[in-house]
Amino acid sequence: MDTTTIAETMERDIARLKAARPRLTRRIERAEHILVTQLSTANGSRPVKVRVHADGSRSFRVRSGSKLGRSYRVDQTSWECECSGCGGRFASRELTELTEDNHDYLTYFDGDLLCRTCADNAGVAY
Repeated sequence: MDTTTIAETMERDIARLKAARPRLTRRIERAEHILVTQLSTANGSRPVKVRVHADGSRSFRVRSGSKLGRSYRVDQTSWECECSGCGGRFASRELTELTEDNHDYLTYFDGDLLCRTCADNAGVAY
């Protein structure tokens, strides 16, 4: 598949996802940014790293867009993500995404994902 076909397919699928899940627009836009960066950068600086293990399973590390030097491990089978606070593993629906409207910027950044306990401890507004 050539680059133009990949880009057109991505644009179509992203538009479909935004229409189907409008409350997830910010997350979809973050994913869109990761995909564009992944496809447009040299191998050494790509935001997503894939490791293939001896048993054939794969694990993914995604570089944070908001915290320099931070990356998150994403489980391919459950699509669980790490909490930016405690590092615990949670289904994405159990995490609160920080936005400019719901936190104080003192400890965490926009786009960070927090479990309920870490969000409560940080005074995140729901």
